[in-house]
Amino acid sequence: MQMDPAGPLCPCGRHGCLEALASGKRLNEQALAIAHSEPEGLVARIAAEENEEPDARILDMAAEQGDEAAINALMQAGVYLGAGLTNLINLFNPQVIVVGGGLRKSALYFQTALSRAKPQAFPQHAEDVRIVEAELGDNAPAMGAAILAWDELGQA
Repeated sequence: MQMDPAGPLCPCGRHGCLEALASGKRLNEQALAIAHSEPEGLVARIAAEENEEPDARILDMAAEQGDEAAINALMQAGVYLGAGLTNLINLFNPQVIVVGGGLRKSALYFQTALSRAKPQAFPQHAEDVRIVEAELGDNAPAMGAAILAWDELGQA
């Protein structure tokens, strides 16, 4: 879903897609950029303490501790996710949207998205939809793989 034609390059080859603006990969890139531009800043310090490359998780930790650059990066990505959710709501009028993935754990990112999605949607569509977190959380990919394997074994 293209959000900003002048935005960063997306893996699909276009510019400014939701993936390029609001994904974990994008936040990982922003965490790394913040750490390089502010080597004494909180993002860089947390990454050094964790002995890891700066990433979205570290960005979230820094934001929780009040780092302005981290807060801005997460909120900007959340605004884009919210706009993407609004587009889905307006286009499909779904009863429910299930959000999964690790970024849903970032309260700032996820709440920013939720605070934008419904208010910007068509009123009736916004009233009709529920936006929920995936019930299986981080176990969803493993459960899906296990079900596929079980089904494949049952077919033999």
